[in-house]
Amino acid sequence: MVAEAFVIDKMGGAIGANGVMTRAHVDEYVRMVEGRQRANAHKFVGTDPHLRQAWLVVKMGCGACSHFDSCSVKETGQANQARIRLFTYSEIVRLCVDAKRNPTATELRGTRERVMNFFDSDGVHIGFVDLPAEGEPIGPPVLLIHGFASNHKINWVQTGWVSFLREHGRRVIALDNRGHGESEKLYDVEAYTTSRMARDARNLMQHLHISQVDVIGYSMGARISALLTLAAPDLVRRLVLGGLGYRLVDGDGLPQNLADAMEAADASTLQDPVERMFRVFAERTGSDRRALAACIRGSRQVVSVEELARIRARTLVAIGTKDPIAGDGRALVALLPFGQALDIPGRDHNLAVGDKTFKAGVLEFLDAP
Repeated sequence: MVAEAFVIDKMGGAIGANGVMTRAHVDEYVRMVEGRQRANAHKFVGTDPHLRQAWLVVKMGCGACSHFDSCSVKETGQANQARIRLFTYSEIVRLCVDAKRNPTATELRGTRERVMNFFDSDGVHIGFVDLPAEGEPIGPPVLLIHGFASNHKINWVQTGWVSFLREHGRRVIALDNRGHGESEKLYDVEAYTTSRMARDARNLMQHLHISQVDVIGYSMGARISALLTLAAPDLVRRLVLGGLGYRLVDGDGLPQNLADAMEAADASTLQDPVERMFRVFAERTGSDRRALAACIRGSRQVVSVEELARIRARTLVAIGTKDPIAGDGRALVALLPFGQALDIPGRDHNLAVGDKTFKAGVLEFLDAP
C-alpha cells in the first residue's frame, strides 16, 4: 500500500545522464521531500518553477507495484522502497483531483512537452505527444518518427527539434514506435514489419483527425516514413528522410546481427563497433532489449525502385557526410520524382540528428512554396 506520494522536478543536473536516477539521487530526493510538508501527499516540491521534468517518488511498504521500476532507498528503521518514473500531465491532473484541488498554472506549465497520450493502434498501445505551435500556426502539423532503440524524447525533444519546430509555427506530433519508449513492448518478430509500424503512424493521424501532415523520419523512422507515404499518399505533403539514403532500396535496414547484440549477456563482448554502439545506446536509454531484438528481426522491408517512383510528395534526403550507415543520399534522390539532397557536414549517423544545418535545411524545405 502506498504510504506517501510526491512529485519532484528536475533540479539542474541532479538527475543522472538521460534521466536515469541512481540510488544516491533517490536518497537525496527523499531527504528533500521529507524536509517539506509531509502532511500533503500530493505536494509539488522543488526549485524549478516550470516543472520541466516531473518525477513521481512513491514511498512504499513491503508491497511491490509492477507499474514502477524499483530502486532501494536507505531508510532508518524500516525497509521501504522508492518507485520512480516519469509523471505525465494527465496523472498530475488526476492526483490533483484526488487531492480535491485544481492543478495550478505553475504545476502544469512546462509539462506539456513531456505529456504522453495513448491510443489503440490495431490492438497495440502506442504513446505519443501532440504539442501546439507557439504563436500563429504555419502549415500542416509535423509528424516525427524516431529511429531504432530511440524514442520521441531522445530523438526529437533532447535534440531540440520539438522546440525548434514549435517556435517556427508548427504543431508537432511525435510517437514512440511500438517496442520503444512508452509504447507497448511486443516480442513477436511479425509484429514489427515496417508496414505495420507505418500503419501505427497512419492510425495516429486518423485518431487525431489530421488529413495532411509533413513527416520527418530518422534512420528506421525514415524507412517507416517512406512506407507511410506509399500507403497514404494523400496524407503526406512533404517527406524528410533523415539518416537513410540508398540503403532504403538495396539494404534491409540496420545489420541483422544487432538482434544478437541486443541479446548478448554483456556489451563488452561485442567486437563490431556498430553493434556495440547500438547496444550501449539501448542500455543508456533503458530500452527493452528483447523487444528491440524482435524489432530489428522484423523490420526488414525494403522499398523497390518502382515504389519510389510512386512517391509524389516532395522529399528531402538529409544525411551526415560521415554517416557510414545510411547509404548514398544522392543515389536515392535520383530515384525520387521530387527528391532533393541535404548534406550535413562533418556529422555521423548519431550526431547528424540534432545538427543546426539539418534543422535549418528542413525548415526551409517545409516552408518552400
